[in-house]
Amino acid sequence: RDCTLWQFGNGAAFQLGWYGKSISGISVSGIDMLHSETWWGPGDNLGFLNYAKAQATGVLSGEIRDLTFSNIHLEDKVLRLIGLTPESGQKIGGIRFTDVTIDSWRHDARSSERANYLEALNGGSIDGIIFENVTVGGQRLTQANSTTIGRFETRGDVSNIVFSSA
Repeated sequence: RDCTLWQFGNGAAFQLGWYGKSISGISVSGIDMLHSETWWGPGDNLGFLNYAKAQATGVLSGEIRDLTFSNIHLEDKVLRLIGLTPESGQKIGGIRFTDVTIDSWRHDARSSERANYLEALNGGSIDGIIFENVTVGGQRLTQANSTTIGRFETRGDVSNIVFSSA
């Protein structure tokens, strides 16, 4: 609670890991991320919140749920807010972002390496992520603009992703 962060070039501010696990009941609030050094290889584990693909760690499953992030300010230019890639029975759900202000995206041009991504492939799943009162460059994210202004991409077993106003 109530922290100021300087984001370095490898890893997310909140990295959930690279292998199956079960965690729940985490609440984060009052975060001001001053700067984001955002390029390291393909950038697949960067952003504010990330769960990266398992890299040769064997098949482990688990459930990550009930995470709340509120009153978050991402200053300057950031690569992404969120990147999740659960596989092999890993479930992720019940995540809520409330009152998040993103000054701007790092790159003007859009590509899959610069997107917010929710990819649940090969037996993984994502269910129930709420983005409430999230703005990028002063524009509130909605269901209608989540793929353009928000740069969100989904693939695989992904459901109940909601963008709403307070």
